[in-house]
Amino acid sequence: MTALHPWRLALGSQDQVAILDPSWSQIADAFHSLDGQCRHRDWLSLISPQQQSLIICGGNSLRFLVFYLLSGSWDADPLPLPTRYLQAVHLDQAGPDLPLCLQPPLFSPSYTALSWPLLSQIARRFFQDGQLYVGSGLRWEIETQPTPAFLPVPPSSLVPSPHASSPSLLVLGPSSSDSFPLPNWSDLETALFCLDGHSLTHAFFSHPDRGTLAVLGGLQQRYVVFLFPHDQHFPVVSLQAIDPSLTGPEVELCIQTPAEFPSRLAVRQPLAWHILQHFYHTLTIPRDVHWLLEVF
Repeated sequence: MTALHPWRLALGSQDQVAILDPSWSQIADAFHSLDGQCRHRDWLSLISPQQQSLIICGGNSLRFLVFYLLSGSWDADPLPLPTRYLQAVHLDQAGPDLPLCLQPPLFSPSYTALSWPLLSQIARRFFQDGQLYVGSGLRWEIETQPTPAFLPVPPSSLVPSPHASSPSLLVLGPSSSDSFPLPNWSDLETALFCLDGHSLTHAFFSHPDRGTLAVLGGLQQRYVVFLFPHDQHFPVVSLQAIDPSLTGPEVELCIQTPAEFPSRLAVRQPLAWHILQHFYHTLTIPRDVHWLLEVF
């Protein structure tokens, strides 16, 4: 049986210094040393025994970009997702882009530039439990830019497998439901138009080998959009669409009962339409859309 690697702390994007089996005190000191001003103090990576990495960049004005590398092996497939990287984001943070003074200097959207208190909670959870911290508005966005080579591709034939069910559309409301076997684009287009957040609130388009795209809501043409990959096992993993350009107060959506969603999660109809159309025609998620990782 192969022994696990020790925890490793790597400092700086140039002339790396590595610390094996670091203590939390050493990790915290390394975080505090980041100032984004030079290649020795703009980046660090905390690598677990399972070769998963928490990567922190920046440090200017105590703001950081935080990434999670799912696996040290590009051949591994730890999650049924078209990515190997996640980025921590804080959905409630709004305001102008912030300078991080990476190399080269760049400005980052406010909702991706995390403060030290959040960074500390993320790092502690990862170091102590090997898990991702989620809470206080913090979520994880999948990264598909640049486009990874292992994004799912449409099957060679759209004819369903004889051992699988056919593509289907299910439209639900508080007191009614309609199902459409083998729906065409007109059926999906009509379903999206009919979602109003009152009489009809859910549309589920499912393909046997690609999963289910769920569009929920419809009140004032705002929606939450999920993709549930196929062949799920607990914990259930899904992706939720986000529009970083949307700011302001929370938006009310009537799904089963009225609920408030951060503005960035309550996407507008053109984006919901784009996602649904792309998934219907290609059976993949669009690469120009931001997605958050959800685990239920």
